[in-house]
Amino acid sequence: MFAMDVPEGDEDFVITAKISGGLNADYQGGFVTIFDKENPDTPSLAAGRRHHGYLMGGHPQSFGVMSTQGGTSEFYCADEHYNEEVWIKVEKQGNVFISSYSYDGQNWTEITDKGNARQVINDRLAASKQLCVGFYAGAGGTSSAFDIQISDFTYNGEQVPIAIDNAALSVSAGFAGTRLFTASCKSVSALSNSF
Repeated sequence: MFAMDVPEGDEDFVITAKISGGLNADYQGGFVTIFDKENPDTPSLAAGRRHHGYLMGGHPQSFGVMSTQGGTSEFYCADEHYNEEVWIKVEKQGNVFISSYSYDGQNWTEITDKGNARQVINDRLAASKQLCVGFYAGAGGTSSAFDIQISDFTYNGEQVPIAIDNAALSVSAGFAGTRLFTASCKSVSALSNSF
């Protein structure tokens, strides 16, 4: 997990990250996220690449968006090129959050609800005065090991420097190869493993 504070005064912004590596079991995924620092579980939004056998029928690889503000709303569309690296983008425009993916980092496709356009409005998240943005990987309780890399994290088009803190490798999200990420920004937050 990597997280940083949204700079004071930034109402609208864009975050992106590149996701590489394979997902091979249900509930595994890599995501970019926006959350309230006071209560990281709700309100929040996460968008990314996910493996779920039951969501997309015979095609378990998908892109998903999960939004919480009291309850959780989520939707998915097929990841047709799941063996390729992908970029994930979330744009905050007021209380609207637009999640997209790109296989080349240039041409973006909005994440849909199995082909149907779906707008995400999260009033509680938009009203937060302590927003954080970042990325994480998780296995949703499964113990299947997987190798996924999340890199090239940007905030409003600027690459955010990150470093691996080897002394903190005891932090675990329930899967092999867990790493804790830190950044050279004014503060770093850690989320509970609830996503």
